[in-house]
Amino acid sequence: MPLSRYILDAKDEYRLRLRLHNKWIVKIRWFYLVLLVSVAIVTAGLTRALGIYQGFVLWIGISGLLLNSLFWLLTQSKYRSVRFYSALAMCQFALDLSLSACVVYFQGGIASRATVLFAIPIIMAGLLIGQIYALMAALGAGAFYALAIVAYHRQNPGAYSIRTALVPLIFYAVAFWVIAIIVSRVQASNAMDEREKSYKELLAMLRHQLSNPTSVIAAIIEMLEHGDAFQSWPKSDKDYLHQLKRENLRLNNMITNVLSAVTPSNSDDPKLDKATELMPLLNDAAMSCALGAKRLNDIQTNLPNEKLSVIGNSQQLRVAFDNLIENAFRYSEKGTPVIITARFGGKHIHVTIEDKGQGMSVSQQKNLSEMLLRLEGDTAGKPGSKDEDYNTGLGLFVSNLIIERFGGTLKLESSPKQGTKVNVTLLKDYMHD
Repeated sequence: MPLSRYILDAKDEYRLRLRLHNKWIVKIRWFYLVLLVSVAIVTAGLTRALGIYQGFVLWIGISGLLLNSLFWLLTQSKYRSVRFYSALAMCQFALDLSLSACVVYFQGGIASRATVLFAIPIIMAGLLIGQIYALMAALGAGAFYALAIVAYHRQNPGAYSIRTALVPLIFYAVAFWVIAIIVSRVQASNAMDEREKSYKELLAMLRHQLSNPTSVIAAIIEMLEHGDAFQSWPKSDKDYLHQLKRENLRLNNMITNVLSAVTPSNSDDPKLDKATELMPLLNDAAMSCALGAKRLNDIQTNLPNEKLSVIGNSQQLRVAFDNLIENAFRYSEKGTPVIITARFGGKHIHVTIEDKGQGMSVSQQKNLSEMLLRLEGDTAGKPGSKDEDYNTGLGLFVSNLIIERFGGTLKLESSPKQGTKVNVTLLKDYMHD
């Protein structure tokens, strides 16, 4: 299992992916340039004369191979910037479009059978780089094709009229655009599926690797707590040990339940989970998160006193609400309130978690379904920040996944600098009320 698939830094991952895909483009170009040169040589040998067209294909193929060698050398460096590899990709597509236009010109303009060559850079841009590159390649293909048609007409006015050329010009311009849209959508879908699959494989591996250390820590804590010297410890040291025990238990639960939530076994059936009494769970989660953030004075709970049970596993729901409440503290300033409200309505129980923090833009909210949701411009998770080790990008994703497993919904209401309100709806369990 290659760990290079699990680079969590999005910018670094994108840079390495650009480099790798530039190398792939170079390799693909070797094949079809060698094919062009081979065809020119074979056809020249069959006709015993190197005609203008065959000669052009031969020399343009050789020139293309030389330029491709230069591109290959440029892709060997592992430490170039994203901007460098993006520019390199654009230069490669420009070369392919130029080669295609030259072949169309020497094959007779609109009579050319080589128009299909324009699809090569579009497909490579869409599948290997991204949608914007595919669309730019499609625009470039339309422009280069039109240039080849007009240039051939100027050299050979009697071959066809510009009016006659309008139909293929419009047809191929639209066809290039459609190809770009199709391949970019396919690439986006495949990339998301592959990223989610690889991330789940990583989480499955970590589930086994991380459980053992927390078990060892728990055993050592138990030995200290039941040791003869424990009773003579100062009260502050006992409190520290108890806090360490609580946090280790919480960490162990998060490792076990978060990873199980993300990669549930085939035998998991949410309908088999026992009902959960929600109000104590919310109170415990709120107090624990506020204590961890050292903001006990900022937590505000508006929870009914009545017993309200929901359908769902208590441990997994605790993970979901821990993530949501911790996010509220993480992305709001000390001294601003974090408000947790619950109410009963019909067949559902509605919970809102509201903060007055930095909020999210519309585009950031659309990323809720992605594995690596990370707020742009935040300090959490950056080197040297206090949340560097905790902002893994899984919080909202895991919470949404858990809640949906039990028939609930999670929705966001947020705007930049105005705070965020998370609305959670869970199914009420009447059997246990």
